[in-house]
Amino acid sequence: MNEITTIVVIGIYTFIYVLVLVLQRNQIQKQSQIISSMESFIKIFDVDQVRKFVDMKHETTMLTVDKAIIEKGKEFTEKTIRPSVMEEIEKVKVDMSDRFDEFANSAIDMIMMLPKEMQTEYIETAFPLNKQILFDIMKEINNPKPRPETESGPDLNKKETE
Repeated sequence: MNEITTIVVIGIYTFIYVLVLVLQRNQIQKQSQIISSMESFIKIFDVDQVRKFVDMKHETTMLTVDKAIIEKGKEFTEKTIRPSVMEEIEKVKVDMSDRFDEFANSAIDMIMMLPKEMQTEYIETAFPLNKQILFDIMKEINNPKPRPETESGPDLNKKETE
């Protein structure tokens, strides 16, 4: 009986071993199917491509925001700052023009006080940047052109004969 019991026990162990082997094989096949379906799913959603898309979307948003900020800055500059600056520039132009006229008149008066031989030399040394303008003014003062009568009245340089 001992031999029969040993054979029965070995048969049962073999049966159980075969049964476990078959069950494990089925589980391995099911896991393989799940893994391959997950791989195909991951291929559909390529993570790198998704990251690139998200980064590109973020960059596009940032560029849109930057563009909007620049546009608002230009709009603010054109509507608010430019008129103020232009107004101040015009004030300075008028002021500088008045100051230049005053200075030029004083300079011309001073030059006229000099002897004619010294006027040219003085203009060239004292006013190198404005010498041509001063030469033109001096020429006009020394050789006045007759003015025609205008609507504002008779020419003041014209001698009236009675």
